[in-house]
Amino acid sequence: MLDNLLRKKIRNLFIDTRIKVSTFLQGHRRSVFLGPGTEYADLREYVPGDDLKRVDWRASARRPGNLIVREYEVEKNINIMVLIDASQSMLLGEGETRISMAVKAAAALGYSAISNRDFFGVALYSSDVHLYLPPRGGRRHLFTALSKMVNVVPSGTTNLGEAVKDVAAKMKRRGIIIVITDLHDKFEETIKGFRAAIAHGHDIQVIHITDPLEYVFLGKVGKVKFFDPKTNTPIVIDLANPLERGLYYLALTEEIEKMRDFVKKLRGLKIRVIEATTKDVIDRVLLAYYNSKRRGRGAR
Repeated sequence: MLDNLLRKKIRNLFIDTRIKVSTFLQGHRRSVFLGPGTEYADLREYVPGDDLKRVDWRASARRPGNLIVREYEVEKNINIMVLIDASQSMLLGEGETRISMAVKAAAALGYSAISNRDFFGVALYSSDVHLYLPPRGGRRHLFTALSKMVNVVPSGTTNLGEAVKDVAAKMKRRGIIIVITDLHDKFEETIKGFRAAIAHGHDIQVIHITDPLEYVFLGKVGKVKFFDPKTNTPIVIDLANPLERGLYYLALTEEIEKMRDFVKKLRGLKIRVIEATTKDVIDRVLLAYYNSKRRGRGAR
């Protein structure tokens, strides 16, 4: 049985998620909706009993004496899996942490998927996958996923390559895998994992989440949190100290170049990489889902 505190957390996350999704849909109604659960397939002649709303008057005008209707086919359900980076670096963030916003984005994705009768699954990973819920439908499954995500405590290092390879192999049907990560990882090993995952036929997208000021500290002095890629741990540096400031910018420049090269390699594998901040990651994740749905990716 869930204790009262956990129930309250899940309920608050669900309510917040519903509001976020509603706000998103109001702002993107034209671009994300495909119609009432159907997509255009072909034209044919009218037969008694057809809905007159489906009459294509332009096509009918070209064939006097015959009504032509649009024929639709029902959209297929999508299997969608979200991978959340739960390594220690996801604890960083000004205002809200990366992990907090990643969980909210995943919850919004789950709510949208279930509402559209798609199948939603979630995996949490750091050095290995320590939670895997396969894609399923229904509100009960959504609340199970929320209960697993709401209390996640990031720890350890990141091994995205092994995580995406492992999850891709576990998914029984082709689907869409959306990864939410800050990309603090060993890039060469990660590429190998993505290549293995692609072999399973999944559509893979990476949401690269950062803080708005993660790479910009111009004019800022004092102590700040910084994720050291060499030790894989968050450290505090004093930007008022010229030596520490210089070493920080040197390490930062090297990390940015490695990340740019890594992103270029991912795109070379036809993996979409979407840049997001802690402020807009929910919208980015939802757009990734609806765009994939419109293109018919991951249908079963």
